[in-house]
Amino acid sequence: MLSRNVNGYAWVTLATNDAYSLGALVLAHSLRRVGTKYELAVLITPGVTQIMR
Repeated sequence: MLSRNVNGYAWVTLATNDAYSLGALVLAHSLRRVGTKYELAVLITPGVTQIMR
């Protein structure tokens, strides 16, 4: 997926398993709640199950 980010900044995190995926969801919620103006991106490894993707 190509980013729509034109300002060159994004919040990026890594999810290596389902537990870290939940953390990424909480992070995204928190950043949106405070009104971040940057895109959010999560790097996902094969350790994340399909249901969590």
